[in-house]
Amino acid sequence: FNLRKSAAILILLGIVFSAVFVFTRENVFWQKVPGLARVAVIGSGEAEDISTPVRFYLYESSLKAIQPSQNGWSKLIIGWGPDNFILADSKYYNASQHKYENKWYDRAHNKLLDVLVMNAVIGIGINCHQQKADFPDELKESATSVDMVLGGFGDRRDFARKAIENLEKWLDISAKDRQKVLDKWQMLSSLLGKMVGVEYNNQHFYGNCIGVDPQKGLILQLERGGVRMFDAAHTSILK
Repeated sequence: FNLRKSAAILILLGIVFSAVFVFTRENVFWQKVPGLARVAVIGSGEAEDISTPVRFYLYESSLKAIQPSQNGWSKLIIGWGPDNFILADSKYYNASQHKYENKWYDRAHNKLLDVLVMNAVIGIGINCHQQKADFPDELKESATSVDMVLGGFGDRRDFARKAIENLEKWLDISAKDRQKVLDKWQMLSSLLGKMVGVEYNNQHFYGNCIGVDPQKGLILQLERGGVRMFDAAHTSILK
């Protein structure tokens, strides 16, 4: 057997097993198989099957919770916060769910939606109360924290609120004029106009940073001649 024939046989067996399961899922045999007992009930149409409609209501509230038109871009980008699914679900709770069960949920019962609602698309890590002595030796000269910048104790809640407000502000600006975001980045960049070393596909490149492209990444005027762009997904800055 070659690989293609083996794959075809596995697919065929999967189709046959699925068909047998669908047409015989009410059989007591499936209720004794770990992992399949619950699946056998879902969507079966039996009176005790309340999980299917309830899940659809949870999916509905989850999708509304991350729609920019409902809550702006911040909820989609940074989420509602860890273990805060119940806040999103209660805001968009569909009263029709009550006829199936009177219960609040702290999870969407769908891993993807759980992540999107609570943790969203990106995560932002910010050092708040660390001091120089808290960082390892290799980071002591480059790492910082909110307290170190302020020269005192910073309120994390106030900082988070301002960070979210500014994130929403710049997301709105980027939707209207991306060039303004690029101009701001260049104004604040610590790399622009400096010699930079990068690692890309296990190769090292050195050159003068002359800008950034929103789609193609960091732009370097290479030491050996020529201009090249390095996308963020596959590029690391060399120390």
